[in-house]
Amino acid sequence: MVIVHFRPVNGYPPVLNLINLLEKSNDVNKITVLTTNTEKLICCDTKVELISINTNKTRLFRSISYLTFNFYSLISCLSKYNNTLLAYESVSSIPVIIAKRLNHKKKILIHFHEYTTEKEYNNGMNLEKIGHKLFLKNTQEFNWISHTNADRACFFREEFNIKCSVNINSLPNYPPKSWYYGADEFNNVMGGKIKMVIVGSLSYEDTYIKEILNMVQNNKEKYELTIFSSNILINLRKDLKNGISENIIFVEGINYYLLPNELKKFDLGIIPYKPTTKNVIFCVPNKFHEYYSVGLNILYPKEMISCKNFVIENNLQDIAFEMNFEQPIEIIHKYKPKKIFSCDDALIPLFNEMDITI
Repeated sequence: MVIVHFRPVNGYPPVLNLINLLEKSNDVNKITVLTTNTEKLICCDTKVELISINTNKTRLFRSISYLTFNFYSLISCLSKYNNTLLAYESVSSIPVIIAKRLNHKKKILIHFHEYTTEKEYNNGMNLEKIGHKLFLKNTQEFNWISHTNADRACFFREEFNIKCSVNINSLPNYPPKSWYYGADEFNNVMGGKIKMVIVGSLSYEDTYIKEILNMVQNNKEKYELTIFSSNILINLRKDLKNGISENIIFVEGINYYLLPNELKKFDLGIIPYKPTTKNVIFCVPNKFHEYYSVGLNILYPKEMISCKNFVIENNLQDIAFEMNFEQPIEIIHKYKPKKIFSCDDALIPLFNEMDITI
């Protein structure tokens, strides 16, 4: 099978988790992964053929590299040994759609990590625009289309006038089932510092990081904050590296598969995103599920509607709280998750569509 993922695949844990599960299947002999700017996968890769194109070039050579990526992707998709083709986002869909047009026996599937509006597509790079337009003209050719939750799937159908005959699935970003083993249960005693953690991309503009840093600085006797981020804007990275406060620790990223053991050292995981786009408002981030899987309490912006709905639907109000910078949290209750939300289970419908048993 072929996975076409234009953006560097190591930055997308849901894809790495999918590859790990595919590696275990007797129905899969080889997985060809086409991506950009990736020397080696950080997940299991014994069955993987990695083809990565370097796009970190001048504007002219970058355009050539985009053509090269699509050429190699199309060649792989047309191989008689590759009948299942999975694309991530419209930007990766061009070779998959062309391969289907040339060989109708191909099974093509697409998943969207993010919700992108029509206006955002129009303001995006040309390759994204072309892929989006081609996808909309060929939605009925796809055996599978999915977004990360039902809210996004519904908006996607309405905004882009997707025909009712085309099914749009929900495929949430859950961590592996193995993450749930070993979560501790205890109460953080009054007087002890609450250890907070933030994992993921950060900027002053798109997150509440400034407000969070101020809250932690003003409560040095109560809080300690550790930030793991490799995707962070220069001005914020500079501030964190210079040492804002002795109770704020900055770590330049962490391997995804080391996260479970590292997260268990903390009490509270923070979702810092500002709800400035539909993509954020209707999102239950990877990090929410990752914090939950290891027994952390969770702090999230109240404007994140899908996140709030998930908390209510699953009765998680006692461990997941809306942000309130004027009323800091005093006590944390660690827990063993009662419900398991894992990619092992969530991906079963997709694997069934691929005729793959895990």
